[in-house]
Amino acid sequence: MKEEIKVLIIDDDAAEAHLLSCFLIKNHYKILTTPTIYLDVVKRIGYFLPDVIIISMSHAEEDIEGLKIVTYIHNTFNIPVLLLIEYHEHENLQQFIKTKPFSCYFKSIDKSNEQILNELKFSEPHIVGKLCKYKAKTIRVIRLDIDEKDEPISYDGMEHHFEDKEIKRCDVFYFKAGSAHIKNFVLIRLQSDKNHYYAFRDSLVQVLVWLNCRLFTPINGSYIINNEKITAWNIPFSVTVDDIVITIGRNNKEDIVKAYNYYHPKE
Repeated sequence: MKEEIKVLIIDDDAAEAHLLSCFLIKNHYKILTTPTIYLDVVKRIGYFLPDVIIISMSHAEEDIEGLKIVTYIHNTFNIPVLLLIEYHEHENLQQFIKTKPFSCYFKSIDKSNEQILNELKFSEPHIVGKLCKYKAKTIRVIRLDIDEKDEPISYDGMEHHFEDKEIKRCDVFYFKAGSAHIKNFVLIRLQSDKNHYYAFRDSLVQVLVWLNCRLFTPINGSYIINNEKITAWNIPFSVTVDDIVITIGRNNKEDIVKAYNYYHPKE
C-alpha cells in the first residue's frame, strides 16, 4: 500500500486552514494543523515530522513570527515548504525567499480561497525516513580507532586533532559516554564508518537537548541509541544495533520494546 503523505498546515486563519485541510484530505494527504506560534510549531514538527509543510499568513503583523518559523525550518530540516503569502506582504517576500522554500504562492486580493486552492498544484514530495528529514549537524570531532573490545583507542595529543564533521542523524548508530581515559567526551558510532568513533566535547545530557527523544533512547546512562537502527533485542540482557550488541539493564526493558516496536510494528 502506498504510504500516505503527511502535510503540516501552519495557519492562524482557522477557516482557511479548514478549507485547505479538506482540499488535501480529498487528495489523500494526512493533515495536521497548527497556528503560527513559534514554540507550538517547533513541537508539532518534531512530533509529526511531516513530508511537506504549508505555511500561510494573512495578516502583516504575522510576518516576523512567520519569518522566524520558516527560518527555523530551513536551518533544521530537509522538509519542503510551500509558502502562501498575502498580497500586502510583497515588501517582505525577499526575506522569505532567502529561506529557499519548495515553492511560494502569492495570494491575490481578487481571488477567493476556493479559487486559490483550485489553482494550487502540489508536486508529491519524495518520502524519506524520519531522521533523514533533519539536516546534518556540524560538530568538532576527533576520529579514533576502535580496539577488539569495541572501545576507542585514545592517544597523546589527540586534543589537537579536532576537525569539523557533518553528522547526519540517520547515520548514527549510537552516542556513548566517554570512558575513564576519554573524560568529558561523547563518542559517536556511525553506520558509514563502523571502524572509528568520533569524539566531541559534550555530555549525553546536552546531546539529548538537540535530539528528537521519540527517535533516540537513553540506555544505562551511558548510551543514546538510534531507535531506527535496532535490529534485535534480548531483554533484559542486550540490544542489537545493526550488528553491534549493547548490554542493557532491566530498567530499560520497556523503553527498548517501545523503541523497537515503533520501527517494527506487529502485523
